[in-house]
Amino acid sequence: MQLDSAPYFVFLGIVWLLSRITSGRATIGLLLVSSIVFYAAANPIHGIVVFIVLLGNYAAARALSAEQETGSRNTIFALAVAGNVGLLTFFKLANAIWQPNVALSPRMSSWVLNAGGRVLLPLGISYISFQMIAYLTDLYRKTFSAGTDTGTFFLFGSFFPYISAGPIQRASQVMPLLEEKYRASGNQLATAVSLILFGLFQKFVIANRLALYVHQVYSSDLPLSSIPVALGFILSALQLYADFSGYTDIALGSALLFGVKLAGNFDRPLLAESVTDFWRRWHISLSTWLRDYLYMPLLIRLRDLKTSGIFIAFIVTFLICGAWHKLAWTWVLFGLLHGIALSVEFATRKVRRNWFITSPSLQGLLGRAYTLTFWVLTNALLPAKDLHQAFSMFGRLFSFTLPHNAGEIFAYQGPVLFLLNFVALAVWFMLAKTRQPPRVSMRFALACSVLLVFLGKLPEGNFIYVQF
Repeated sequence: MQLDSAPYFVFLGIVWLLSRITSGRATIGLLLVSSIVFYAAANPIHGIVVFIVLLGNYAAARALSAEQETGSRNTIFALAVAGNVGLLTFFKLANAIWQPNVALSPRMSSWVLNAGGRVLLPLGISYISFQMIAYLTDLYRKTFSAGTDTGTFFLFGSFFPYISAGPIQRASQVMPLLEEKYRASGNQLATAVSLILFGLFQKFVIANRLALYVHQVYSSDLPLSSIPVALGFILSALQLYADFSGYTDIALGSALLFGVKLAGNFDRPLLAESVTDFWRRWHISLSTWLRDYLYMPLLIRLRDLKTSGIFIAFIVTFLICGAWHKLAWTWVLFGLLHGIALSVEFATRKVRRNWFITSPSLQGLLGRAYTLTFWVLTNALLPAKDLHQAFSMFGRLFSFTLPHNAGEIFAYQGPVLFLLNFVALAVWFMLAKTRQPPRVSMRFALACSVLLVFLGKLPEGNFIYVQF
């Protein structure tokens, strides 16, 4: 079930109604069973894989909590983390390059292989692995103590609102909420509905509509000049933001229906004044995970290299970040460019501060322009099928050629569909302003609903980040 589909909302409604007539451990049991059903509906075989992953991590957590001897704790921790990383790496590699040469029934094939004949990634396997690594690391560092409730642990690892594509949850933040077993208040329910409706608006009205133009621009058989390519790059960046932000809002709203308040994943990233600032605002759960569990451990081990160690840590972290998203050279180059940008910003921070000491507003203006430009250009790598197509697109952009006709500007979709993109973006901007911070009102909910009906574009695929 996709989080933007009718079956999902029927499922969510049934689970919510049942949660209103249960209490105590029965509510935990209901949510756990519902999460199992949610996962099994996507892929029963992968459901078994995820159960084994959670069971192994639960055993490792109990062993880590009980063991006091340093050497044994190091061994348990290393094996558990290696198991999570190894399993994730196996599925990522299999999904990228392995085509099993075995005969499978049509039903089994649909559970194991994707349309290209490669191994399917289990739903949310990256996010589950990241959560488990963070959980085990916090136990190992003794910054968090494992609870004794088995059901709460398994619910933390499989809670259906965030299992597909995050946000990545920290046990210290979420497990206490799950253990409290309380219901959502009236204000929380209203906020939850508001989040879900705005998430659907971002997905259907913005992301799905912009995707039509972006897909046309990246079609290799279209002779496009610089202007439509530039528009395609800009709309692609906005599409990704709307798609992922929309998913996140639906996930946050779904969890809040049950009184579980998850941490947000975005903080107006398009207003960032540097790439460093951008990563504080974009996919916050991933960027903080990378900082705490990859960048900082690398930095500690490279501390003798001083500034060079910082640069290496930035670049290695973002190379891994790019490759984690997808084992493709476009994503690796994306990660490398962001790692270099963070390194350069770190090296020039004092110089830049001195340049703009008398004019911080100019620094903010120039910083936002630079960050947006960098984000749009690096993001343009991601929809391309390979580096050859990506470089071809950049060649078109920097050829500075004018369109031969109006059809080129419209990406051969006609003026109406083209103009609807900008109508949708203008409405998105106005709606976003009214919910900073989110305002819970009938007017806001009604506006989202009406816009969904009149401007919404039904999905032609899943949320972008679910594939990762």
